Amino acid sequence: MAAGCSMMPAPYRGACPPCHLWPHAACLRSRSCMLTTRGRRPESSETQMRKGFEIRPRTSCPPVASGCPAAVGRLPGVAAAFLLVFLLALVAPLPSSAGEEPKDISYGDPLEPLNRIVFAVNEMLDTIVLRPAAFVYGKVMPAPVKRGVRNVIRHLSLPFTFVNDVAQGEWERSGDTAQRFLLNTMIGFVGLVDVAEDHGLPHRSTDFGSTLASWGVGEGPYLVLPLAGPSNVRDGAGLIVQSVADPVDIAFRRADLDHMPLVRAGVATIDFRHRNLDTLDDFKANALDYYAFIRTLYRQRRAFEIDGGQEMYLRGKQDGEDEEYAYPPPRPDFSRGAPPVKAPPAQ
Repeated sequence: MAAGCSMMPAPYRGACPPCHLWPHAACLRSRSCMLTTRGRRPESSETQMRKGFEIRPRTSCPPVASGCPAAVGRLPGVAAAFLLVFLLALVAPLPSSAGEEPKDISYGDPLEPLNRIVFAVNEMLDTIVLRPAAFVYGKVMPAPVKRGVRNVIRHLSLPFTFVNDVAQGEWERSGDTAQRFLLNTMIGFVGLVDVAEDHGLPHRSTDFGSTLASWGVGEGPYLVLPLAGPSNVRDGAGLIVQSVADPVDIAFRRADLDHMPLVRAGVATIDFRHRNLDTLDDFKANALDYYAFIRTLYRQRRAFEIDGGQEMYLRGKQDGEDEEYAYPPPRPDFSRGAPPVKAPPAQ
């Protein structure tokens, strides 16, 4: 077992939670991981417990990524633009002397103090408003209704997905997205029923942040956005573009239904929160540092999505390899103790 594993919370002792949630193919066969503290030099057990752990895959297991995904809401375009410009100004590099080496600041999170404040506010709103609403939604709504709501949410995302597929040069995938949208619109009662899945057209999602990544734009510093949750400069810019360029939202505004984009985002947020009630509760109960835990999960899942992990999963699923390519895979059974984990070889 890797050093420090005995100090992990019991449900995750000896295993790497991110690998169980959003895996890369290599992680599915070898899920051992190593835990390192946030400092560069060894620290005492007391200091490690106080700071929490940063969870990293071992060298043979490349990083995988969106984010434990947070509920993504759409900020009004102007407000979001001002927010992003303000944050970009904060993270702009300051000039340094010629002989001074750049410093590694908090693993790509130079705004951590500000991010933690926003994170705490988001968590307070989640506790007071979002989680109770998601709980009631799950108890009141029948399963067929919830499935239909989920199908409509995914269906309305397809026009913007198509735009990003074209922008990324994914011609075959853009054709599949267009076929899926037309088929579910005409036969599936405007997306209420997912008939395209049975015709070999599974749901795929992408966004403008992924498009920027395909153009070579770096992710930039980690950000926690108000209401939107974990993000970074690149994905924050993608959210701004989506808030003003999503074809469905444009159609709503032209039809004088200006409130519908907010309703759509709110329903999608409640649906996401309902589907992750138990998962997020487990994370909060077992993570030594919930902020750092969510930051790690977001980064790994985001990298997984951008590196083509979604396509890998769908290909495996179509080939009948559901167990190997589970997305996310089933939670491990720790009732008989955690499986042994071999420590990585010393460098």
